[in-house]
Amino acid sequence: MAGLDAVDVLKNTGLSKDWHEDCLRWYNHILIGKLAHWCWDWDGLPIDEHCIELESCSCYTKQEKLDSGFNFDWRGDTDIKIDSIKPIDVKGWLG
Repeated sequence: MAGLDAVDVLKNTGLSKDWHEDCLRWYNHILIGKLAHWCWDWDGLPIDEHCIELESCSCYTKQEKLDSGFNFDWRGDTDIKIDSIKPIDVKGWLG
């Protein structure tokens, strides 16, 4: 849907203005996947098959997730090494 403005996207996806605002709030783009929904397993977070949260979502069966093209083989960022993570100094944060 590249090149479409927000009004065109609303018309073409059939998703609500609330959906668009919620997606922009959380992801800075609009989720328009086949399984796009507010997931109550994730306290109403908008998700679709492009979100890792769908893996543990109980709103759809595993087969429905596979049929949508969801990738169950998420690996994340493998370049991060545990010893490279520095602790945060939180002294004084709580007053």
